Amino acid sequence: MTVSFNGLGNEGRLGNQMFQYAFIRGMSKKHGYDFMIPDANANRFDNYGLFECFELEGCKTGEGSYPTLECRDTAFNQKFLDDCTDNTNYSGVFQTEKYFANAT
Repeated sequence: MTVSFNGLGNEGRLGNQMFQYAFIRGMSKKHGYDFMIPDANANRFDNYGLFECFELEGCKTGEGSYPTLECRDTAFNQKFLDDCTDNTNYSGVFQTEKYFANAT
């Protein structure tokens, strides 16, 4: 049971990547799933610096071939938080702590 964020490094620079990582980590913890992000050597459009800046533990690396749910709205969307299903890839901005309050 895994959720992924294949777009990390393609959907913003380091600040956005931190929100996206926190989102997928929080989602996985809330729903009891593993999570997957692209590995450090993935071919990315932007500077994919998470692995250079942080020790990322507890995640799988690679890219899942799961259906993608996309959220481009900058406002919090409770549906994304509650309706997480296994084998889903997420895409979007997710720039509110409400998405990852339980990520620690």
